[in-house]
Order: sequence, then structure tokens, then C-alpha cells
Amino acid sequence: MRNMTSVEKSEMIQKGEQAFSQGNYKQASEFFLRADYKKGIISLGDYLMYKRKLPLLAYGYYKKANAWEKTKDIQRRMIGALSEWIGKDKIRPESQSLLRSSSTENRRSKNPSKLPALDQDGMLPINVNPVLKDAVQRILKKNP
Repeated sequence: MRNMTSVEKSEMIQKGEQAFSQGNYKQASEFFLRADYKKGIISLGDYLMYKRKLPLLAYGYYKKANAWEKTKDIQRRMIGALSEWIGKDKIRPESQSLLRSSSTENRRSKNPSKLPALDQDGMLPINVNPVLKDAVQRILKKNP
């Protein structure tokens, strides 16, 4: 693929923003990715993460945009959810303390009034589908 001129890139970004504002996220994705527009790619990740509740899809967009803080947050949430499923006693203490300190650092760097409350272990609470949780627990009981 040839390099885009700044005018072409600007047009691509504008078309992507228009598609995004009209709710055409697939088309917006194509324009933002083609233009390598990090802000737009992160916006798509935010849409998937917070509006659609699809963190694994959001993770790909954040990674593509080099939004490392957002990818770290999703990883931390996944580890927290996994520890809930398999039991906190199966997670090494040093991993739990690392998760708590990571969460504390993130809270210091942002406006604390806009952050959700943490649970007693310093984790962001995550709603887990009970059917999924039961299925994972059954699998883990079969394969200790």
C-alpha cells in the first residue's frame, strides 16, 4: 500500500469521524485503520468496551493504537475475573498485590470522583454472566 498524502489522510479521518457519528462503526473502523488515526481507533475501542461491553474486541483496537494503559486495564480486569472464577486462593499473593498496586497507581493519575468504587481486594467489580461462571467452575472442577 502506498503512503497517503496529508490531504488524503485528513479526508480519510474526516470520513471516519462522520461514519462514527452516524453509528456506522464498521466503516469508521476501515477509515481510521487506513489512516492510522490513533484517536479514532481508541474511540472505537471505547465504544466496544463501554457501550457494547466487548472488552476482547476493544483490546485489539487499543493494542493497534498503542493505548497501553487501556490494554493493561483490560488485562487486569481479565485476571480479576479469572480469580473470581477459580477462587482467589489459586492466584499467587504476589500477583494479587501487583494488581492492587496497579489499580492504586491508576486511581492516583486520574480524577478519583470519576472512577468506579473498588471492591475489598482493590479490584474493579466486573459483572460476570452466571451461566458462564458456572460453566468455568464445572470445567475447573473436572481439571484441577
